Amino acid sequence: MIKNILIIFLVTLVIILYIDSTKMNEAEKSNNESSKSFSNDLNELEKIRSISKKPSNNIKKIGWIPDWDFEDSFKEIKNSNIKYDTLSPVWFLLNENGSLKKNEFTNNSDFIKYTSKNKIELIPTITQLDPLTLNEILKSEENYKRHVEAIIGQALDNDYDGIDLDYEAIYLKDKDKYFDLLEDLSKGLKLNDKKLVVTVLPKWGDEVIYKTLPETRALQDYNRINIFVDEIRIMAYEYTGRSAEAYGPISPIDWIEDIIRYSLLSGVPREKLVIGVNTYSYNYTERPEMESINYYPVYEPRSTKNLEDALAHFLQTLKVY
Repeated sequence: MIKNILIIFLVTLVIILYIDSTKMNEAEKSNNESSKSFSNDLNELEKIRSISKKPSNNIKKIGWIPDWDFEDSFKEIKNSNIKYDTLSPVWFLLNENGSLKKNEFTNNSDFIKYTSKNKIELIPTITQLDPLTLNEILKSEENYKRHVEAIIGQALDNDYDGIDLDYEAIYLKDKDKYFDLLEDLSKGLKLNDKKLVVTVLPKWGDEVIYKTLPETRALQDYNRINIFVDEIRIMAYEYTGRSAEAYGPISPIDWIEDIIRYSLLSGVPREKLVIGVNTYSYNYTERPEMESINYYPVYEPRSTKNLEDALAHFLQTLKVY
């Protein structure tokens, strides 16, 4: 019985584990390249779980920094003994005309100096949660061009190491233009030795019925995204959200492992795969315990409006073992 789900984490930062495998054997490579290598008598879940684990000693530490608590997060980073490889502050939103909307911390000079001095990659995040805004950009040639130029321009003008696209809600009808966007950004950024990172929703099967953001999940073809990017970051958290009708784990281990295996089966190389994990906990108001962890073949997180949302907790220290 867990009513106060407690974990140790860094204030407002999501630590991302980089799954590295430059030493994959040939059998594993063939697994990653295509699901066609599996016999037809295996169902999807069996195929996914046939992917073997590959321990790595090369774990990179990457942090997303939310705009709503940038200052405290920056203090924690400076006071921490953790050596971050990459930091991604959320510095931009989208305007319907394709331009980028800055916040009060965008291009913070002290932060830029800190990352440069400490040899930390600076890859700011552009966040988009409204599919209509992105649709207005993608359907207009003028807005689309302005958007591409704005993103590449920010990366070059401020000498970022790259850009992270965190577009979390996308209409399925915009699929072709979305991938045109990735292709154009990839060409423009790589031409200037900059990285393109794409953050995606978690998926663990093509046959799964996803009840939340189904269009976005259908559009986010991991293998196709892989063609254009240097990293794919998967948000492997919020299995149980703050408004859940029953309390349960935020990131079940088996669920995370299935997400990783599905990504590999889809064709994403291990060296590009980045797993975002929660660094917060929820304190739920009185409600029942989740009876079981079920996410295959239907994923339907159940929320309630009859109870207060869980309170998120952020501790001051992250212990790395």
